[in-house]
Amino acid sequence: MRDRLIHGYDVVDLDIRWQTVAGDVPPLRVLLAEAIRQERLAAGETI
Repeated sequence: MRDRLIHGYDVVDLDIRWQTVAGDVPPLRVLLAEAIRQERLAAGETI
């Protein structure tokens, strides 16, 4: 999707982009937050 946004912004389907933002990003945020938490714990940080 990044390549399409960068090089073909005039042909990007806004519905597909919204589906990505609304459907794919929230679960990804949860996974990333957990990965960051685990890395901090492994590094000895207190959370």
